[in-house]
Amino acid sequence: MAHQLVLLCPNCLAEDSFSRSVCRVCNASLKIQRHSLFCNGRLIGLPDYYQFLREHLKVVQAGGEFAAASARLAASDLSGAIRVSYPAVLRQGKRRFRFSGYHGVFSRALEIPRPLAEGQLVMFEDRAEFLTPAKNFSWNLDDFTCVTTNGHYFEFKVKGQPFFQIRFLQESVLKYEILFRKQLDALYGARRLQRIVEYQPRLRGDIPRPGQRFWNLSASREPEKPYLAEKALMGSLRRVLKRLLQTLIAVEIRGAEHWQRETRGFALLNHQSALDPFIAGVFWDHRIAFLAKSTSFAHRLPRLFLKWAMCLPTTRYQTDSEVIFAAKALLRRGIKVGIFPEGERCWDGRMQPFKLNVVKMLAASREAIFPVVIQNAFQFWPRWAKLPRRARIKLSFLAPFCLLPGLHSLDEQRCFLEGLFRAELKEE
Repeated sequence: MAHQLVLLCPNCLAEDSFSRSVCRVCNASLKIQRHSLFCNGRLIGLPDYYQFLREHLKVVQAGGEFAAASARLAASDLSGAIRVSYPAVLRQGKRRFRFSGYHGVFSRALEIPRPLAEGQLVMFEDRAEFLTPAKNFSWNLDDFTCVTTNGHYFEFKVKGQPFFQIRFLQESVLKYEILFRKQLDALYGARRLQRIVEYQPRLRGDIPRPGQRFWNLSASREPEKPYLAEKALMGSLRRVLKRLLQTLIAVEIRGAEHWQRETRGFALLNHQSALDPFIAGVFWDHRIAFLAKSTSFAHRLPRLFLKWAMCLPTTRYQTDSEVIFAAKALLRRGIKVGIFPEGERCWDGRMQPFKLNVVKMLAASREAIFPVVIQNAFQFWPRWAKLPRRARIKLSFLAPFCLLPGLHSLDEQRCFLEGLFRAELKEE
């Protein structure tokens, strides 16, 4: 399996060429660290390497790689093709079920991905196809409404169909996110004279205006009390998880006076590792209902745990209005709703732009916002690493505030929120 992040040789630009830390094409040596990598003795910071990937990864595949990947496909299927993947598995959100949230506070329908076939992805100038021995799937680029990554899957949505996922058995999922974004950028630039400003939860060619409808939540009801069996079980799980995490991380908390446990609102956190919500819940306040991707609810046991943890399932491939209804229901009961406004974990340790739909929701809610800045969790478990390492993690609680709807554009509000986090993270 190729490395999830280091997929292009900085020395010769060969794809997925590193084997035992040596490039098979140019023999360049490689050493990967948490903040940087060394290639032939040259130090490259991870943010610089991530930018290097986006600039130098070519949509049109090199001739040798194209021939090797397409060896098992018929030549008639590849007329006009510019890239062929190695074997992959295609899944689609075919199965639907109804999920009832914490104490029945909300209920919503979710789509669960199921395998469709094993085959190979083929990219053309105007479309993508997934070729299998039994059936071929084809999607026009014009119909794409979302492009993102979900764990080890490349995830996308096309008009009128449930979402698709592709797992590449020998290649990095990040590679195809970058490639498809380049293809869509070229399409939008050539045909629509627009620049894509957001790829997930849906493709946007412009920044939307702030909403005109504001939330009007009724007064809080009696706080929701956990059932005795649930309280005992979740308390035991938290203690076990805390002891396990303490073997790897030491957590420092700053600005605790800004956190108002009994005040409802939104907890806003940057996203550096898969365990960020567990770190916040175990070491600080477990009464935070975090938004979680809907595919995390696919299996019964994780679904039960996430339900007791008050998680809200959200779709990553479309603007999800049902999340708003669920968030309102929890806020009325005095429960804080936790949001990672980047929408996904970072690849290089630097914070990503906040999602416009998140900023729009925060402004329309007129609820209190509690910023929580997580530092060094990327060093603990980067998105591209298979295993965690020891680290000292810092949780910084900033002073709460509310966004003033209608006075500023969404982009100005987004820049304000990002600025608070970047100043604490010391990022430009």
